[in-house]
Amino acid sequence: MSPLLRAQDMHQGAKCVILHKSTILLPRERHKTTKECSGMMTKASLNALTMSRRTTLQMALAAATAGQIVGKPQFVAGQDETTGTWNWGGNAGHTGELPGPGLDLDSALGELWRMPEEEFRDGGFYSGPRAIAGYLDGVVYFWSGDGLRARRLNDGEFLWEQSPATLTLPATPAASPEGSPVASPQASVEERSFDDVIAIDGALVLVTVGNGHLWALDSMTGVLRWDFDSGSETIYSPTVVNHVAYCPGSDGVVAIDLGEQPALRWKADVGGWVLGVDSGYVYIEVYDADDGVFSIRALNVEDGSEYWRASLADFGERGSFYGILDGGLFLGMQDDETPLKNLVKVDQDGQVSWNVSGDYYSSDYNWVLSDTITTLIASDGDYGSHWIISRFAENGNPHWEIEVDASRWASSISGEPVLCAGKAYALVRDANQDKRLLVIVDSVTGDVFGAWDSLTIPLFVADGVMLARDYDTDEILAIGTVPAVLQAGGRAAVAADATLRGAPSDTAIERAQVVAGTLVDVTGESESSNGVEWLPVTVSDTDESGWLPADVLSGQDGAIRFSAIDLYEFGQFTAYPMFTAGTQAEIVETTELRGAPSESSALKATLDAGTLVTVTSAPTETDDGEWCPIMVDATNESGWVPLSVLTLAPNT
Repeated sequence: MSPLLRAQDMHQGAKCVILHKSTILLPRERHKTTKECSGMMTKASLNALTMSRRTTLQMALAAATAGQIVGKPQFVAGQDETTGTWNWGGNAGHTGELPGPGLDLDSALGELWRMPEEEFRDGGFYSGPRAIAGYLDGVVYFWSGDGLRARRLNDGEFLWEQSPATLTLPATPAASPEGSPVASPQASVEERSFDDVIAIDGALVLVTVGNGHLWALDSMTGVLRWDFDSGSETIYSPTVVNHVAYCPGSDGVVAIDLGEQPALRWKADVGGWVLGVDSGYVYIEVYDADDGVFSIRALNVEDGSEYWRASLADFGERGSFYGILDGGLFLGMQDDETPLKNLVKVDQDGQVSWNVSGDYYSSDYNWVLSDTITTLIASDGDYGSHWIISRFAENGNPHWEIEVDASRWASSISGEPVLCAGKAYALVRDANQDKRLLVIVDSVTGDVFGAWDSLTIPLFVADGVMLARDYDTDEILAIGTVPAVLQAGGRAAVAADATLRGAPSDTAIERAQVVAGTLVDVTGESESSNGVEWLPVTVSDTDESGWLPADVLSGQDGAIRFSAIDLYEFGQFTAYPMFTAGTQAEIVETTELRGAPSESSALKATLDAGTLVTVTSAPTETDDGEWCPIMVDATNESGWVPLSVLTLAPNT
């Protein structure tokens, strides 16, 4: 029997159980919401994949309802360029991807604007200080009381507010059983309440109302464009993919075609929560009340027919969903009786690509997915250490890790880090100095940057601006690039050639000549002498100290200054090569297999793109570049290829 038996290949109840090796790492607890059922993913696992055929639309649970599988989104490294849009789950894969770019650490950074805490309400789908409902082309949306508000991100300008009680409703199209619009009576004000999740489709902000309606608001004005009656008593948590909104509800899941005249595409009468949408399939979690277990099902986005089903059984009693990336579902599982935390990747055909396990204890906060790696943060209660761990998403192999000294560095004050453009933002505490550090960790390199004495808990980052919560006042503030100023503890550039002197006087001893463009650190407050203001500085290149006239200096910093943190001060850093002995790899372009690491060595074979190989030892650097020794899986022929033609095999 094939290791993967698709639903359409099965005959009248035939089943196939696929076993795979059990290794796994670091889960994330799922957080229940008010809409979740009482079941808590008992016996959640992917150790046995059970495939079956489902020809009805019952299981077609709405391509990506942003709903309830996990009570809060997972934040992960976003793209370097802005994507312009962010809403619950971040994207169709629900990885929480932020729009980017992140803060410009080379610019002067400071506060742009702030608003009082009472204006900003945390959404019900978040635990901790996450309160951003959505983002579109420079406008951020957030909850305030019973309403949805919009402000410009760069300057905080208030744009609009809407609530169910204040909106005047237009004529409401509704869904007949055949899917055509019919007249629908207006709901009373008492029946209306916004769900805590919005979705964005073009210039429309979509939000569900407690009476089973889906509202479309103009993203720039808040004007209600249309009101669609789904035909269900309640729907919630819309997710939009290709102008179709998928919403779970009291009567199952509905798929709604969007536009000037919205229409019901299909309706499924099976309850569950959508994990995400990728590569033409909807991935859902379904709870079987009779068996008391959960399963994951892949449904065709066009008609809701079932492609495969995975029964969660052996990896633990509690589970978490991290997101879908390039057709792979990332899940975390945990057994309450052991410290094992399991990280599992399931591919789009329902096969377990890999799983990794580790005996880490309570998970303080987690990163999730970036373009090439899965990154998590955990702590070990026995050894008093925290780990920042990076793994390659293709095969789960270690990428790098930092064992952080927990006796000095407390776990994140902000809960989970916010990830954007390949960097993670979090507020941590230095117990030795009783100081706080706004830390940014590069998820690709492991480099750590920090700004001391910060009181800002990161919430959201986009277009070079970070929204954060003030640790002391709970006010919401925006941090971004501001005009640079001269200040103690800041950086400055020498604007004109000048003399560095031993004291704040033009008659003091000359210590050095500094030329225009030299960077200096301002080490203290200014002093005046004979009408001239002087600043104490240290020359960055030479570490020579002295005084320079303030009028020859140009400030480079704002009130917030990030600097590199010595990794050895922060923790023990370990990097792992992408390719090492035993690594499964794939050839990405037609290349020649050579007898030695050189273009002039004997030609042994020509390998096509897609050829699977096994690395036999670590790559080596030569005059012809970096080469890697491999063995071709299909022929067992060995040789060398340039490292540049290799990528990690997606399914090991």
